[in-house]
Amino acid sequence: MKKVLLTGTALLAFAATGLAQTNTVITNQNGNNQTAAQTQNGNNLKSTVTQTQGTATNIGNYGATQQTSTGAGGNQATISQTNGANSNRAGVTQSGGTGNTGTITQDKSSGTGTLQVTASTTSADVIKAGGNWAGITQQGSGNANTFINQGNTASSNVGNITQFGSNNRQTSIDQSSTASGNTATITQGADGKPVDLNSAIITQQNTVSGNTALINQAGASNTALLNQSDKTKGSQATINQLSANETANVSQYYFTTNSRVDVTQAGSGDMVNVSQNNVEDASVVVKQGTNGPTSGGSVTVYQQGGAVRAKATVTQDGLNNVASIRQTTASFYGIATITQNGNRLNATISQEPFINSGQATIAQKGNDNKATITQGFGNEFTSTINQNQIGANGGNNVAETQQTRLDVGDVGNVATINQESSYNTARLRQAGNTNTASLSQMSGGNNVIKGLGDSPLALQQGSGNTLTVTQSSGMPGMAGGYVANSASVSQIGNGNMATISQAGGVNP
Repeated sequence: MKKVLLTGTALLAFAATGLAQTNTVITNQNGNNQTAAQTQNGNNLKSTVTQTQGTATNIGNYGATQQTSTGAGGNQATISQTNGANSNRAGVTQSGGTGNTGTITQDKSSGTGTLQVTASTTSADVIKAGGNWAGITQQGSGNANTFINQGNTASSNVGNITQFGSNNRQTSIDQSSTASGNTATITQGADGKPVDLNSAIITQQNTVSGNTALINQAGASNTALLNQSDKTKGSQATINQLSANETANVSQYYFTTNSRVDVTQAGSGDMVNVSQNNVEDASVVVKQGTNGPTSGGSVTVYQQGGAVRAKATVTQDGLNNVASIRQTTASFYGIATITQNGNRLNATISQEPFINSGQATIAQKGNDNKATITQGFGNEFTSTINQNQIGANGGNNVAETQQTRLDVGDVGNVATINQESSYNTARLRQAGNTNTASLSQMSGGNNVIKGLGDSPLALQQGSGNTLTVTQSSGMPGMAGGYVANSASVSQIGNGNMATISQAGGVNP
């Protein structure tokens, strides 16, 4: 075993190279404008660099470790730049081996600028820049713990982790506790170089602002987790997953404002879960199948607990996909949109209870799809379901809308269902006053308008409601001619109006 212990208090530039097996290098530095560059080749390597304030200052330092494994044993690399560390750069590169550990800590009142310093950056540029930069690159599988900590009153920092290997299950960046203006990026695999069974976690929480979090994963069965919470402002969370059976989880809660979530998945069997609680002016955009049709995908977006002006958008292409958006519990001005292209799709939007001015839209193109919108115990709801089929023999879609009004104010709820082709079912229930519903089934036959569940009647219960039904049975010249449709409606209350128009065939 070879062990080297180095300490410095002013300007120190040192490169330690170990060529044998089981090497250990330890470097401690207190002061400014220091450089510690350590290179190790072998097996079971250990490297530690500490650049801290001590009794002096800690500005403009550069710490780097490069380890190349000649065997299967795991290596360890640790760099610590803390206690008022500004304008520092830390880098760890590990090639080969299994079960490597890489850790960089830049916290405790660290960083005030944005420049990404390098070994060739002058000390004047580094001091002027302020912010720290931490980077870890690993080529190998089964890495045990890869971690960057830039938290605890740290600002304007950049954290990057890049991994080319599979089964890396403990990879994370933490930028929390009064941390602002930070950027965290984790990349696992690349286009043409997929990696599998990896896990990536980014945490930005507890009074943080202006942060950006990005996770890119190319490979199968990977997991990504982003947590931005507890007084988070102006933050951006992005997850890109390019293969099958991926899982993405994003949490934004407790007074999160002006924040955005973007998730893109291009494989089959992928899963997305986004949760927002007590958010304001926040948006969620989820896309599945952007590079081709997918199947068995699942998306769940949950916005609750006083969410104000929250917006959620989900787009899916493929078969047997499921999308759900839920906006609930004293939320206001919510907008929820689901767009699905394909067959045997299922979309659900729920805005209840006590939500005002909610807008819900579901658009489906294909066959055997189901769309459900529930808006309850609120006012000024607007719901729209459009189901446009492919081909003259398409259809077999189901659209359901339920709205319950609190009857506060003069503006009622509005429900619209549009279906094309044949064998479709539209279900409606509206409770309250001054509501409006429009149900349209065009260019097909054997379509049905009825109530929810086992109820045979589409229902409006209240006063001053308006219902419009339009059914068109096929088109002249179609094979088989016109085919009958069925519309069964009921209005209970005073001053209601119903208009039913049926064209073609013998419609009951």
